[in-house]
Amino acid sequence: MPLNAPIEQADTKDVQRHVMDSFDRFEASFRRKYPAVWASSIIGPIVLTIVLLGAIWAIAGFGYMNKVLGAAFITFVFFSRFVILTGADPSQESISFLTREQLFLMITYMDLVMAVVVTFHIGLMFKLPLIGEKIGSLVGDAQFIIRSSPWMRRVAFIGLTVFVMIPLAATGCIGGAIFGRLLGLGRGLTLFGLIIGSIAGNGLMYFGARWIHSTDIFDNPWFKYGGLAIVIICIIGIERYYQMMKRRFLNDLAARNAAASEGTVSDRSE
Repeated sequence: MPLNAPIEQADTKDVQRHVMDSFDRFEASFRRKYPAVWASSIIGPIVLTIVLLGAIWAIAGFGYMNKVLGAAFITFVFFSRFVILTGADPSQESISFLTREQLFLMITYMDLVMAVVVTFHIGLMFKLPLIGEKIGSLVGDAQFIIRSSPWMRRVAFIGLTVFVMIPLAATGCIGGAIFGRLLGLGRGLTLFGLIIGSIAGNGLMYFGARWIHSTDIFDNPWFKYGGLAIVIICIIGIERYYQMMKRRFLNDLAARNAAASEGTVSDRSE
């Protein structure tokens, strides 16, 4: 369905339907024209991940594979790419967790797999129970960021890359796929932007972790674990502030659209 207003000013539900219709049409067309590619782009990442986990089990043992799975779960559910900051120094004699290099590679792999899946199959993901509704809510985040940072529309590809680099719950590859669509980017450019943004964001965290381990003050456990606590508090604080600002924007947008709709109805009645 076409929109009758700019993305950042249109009703969020209308934008959501517009995005979902667009992705649905592409998904159906992609499946009809290239059924083998469509299927392999879904099954391929799953098979590759299972093979990699099997290789890790065979080479490093079952316990290490469980470490990788635990780190992946913590990354996906709680800390996103911030988890790289907690990576151990590879020069340490005893390593209880993954090293920062291992975390960087793991998260980058997760991001690349997700980038491929969401670029070509987000229309399918919209239909999944529970997850689909959550993905649909990211439309409001994209509207808010376009409205608050209009420069992103003028340099769409750079804007998408920066969007993916930002370590918030609403950003990342899934939000980036929606954001790229709203900016009018093609799927090839969107996929490239997701990859570049993911690698750049993970790289910043990796070099941040190296700096932390190269600073003598962090040898003190009080500073080390106190600093980790401060990082967690900052993550929570930034996320809550962002959600508060987004809710305010969406409430104001809904009120303006409701007032405009009432004005249109009254004009017609006259």
